[in-house]
Amino acid sequence: MTFVASFAFRRPVVSAADRLAITALTTQFYFRYKRLLNPPSSRENVLSEREGECLCWAARGKSSWETGVILGITENTVNFHIKNALGKLQSNNRIEGVVRAICLGLISP
Repeated sequence: MTFVASFAFRRPVVSAADRLAITALTTQFYFRYKRLLNPPSSRENVLSEREGECLCWAARGKSSWETGVILGITENTVNFHIKNALGKLQSNNRIEGVVRAICLGLISP
């Protein structure tokens, strides 16, 4: 795997603080990207039907409340399924979970 990060500045000289921030930023991006490419074990890749449905609606920009109305379940139940799916996908938030699920072919946007 090849990883390249490029930054452009209007200033001719970049301060030490800016260099440190850039290093931290690129390191975090690299490890997040690498984590997306290395899926969890296949046992953890299995989403329940409802978890998949909730993530699909999240991918389409629906809130938990809107998803609940569409699926005929409560907002808390949607949050429960999303939380379980994120745990299985080793994701910290909905966006990361949706991206990982799409990359793994578990849902389609």
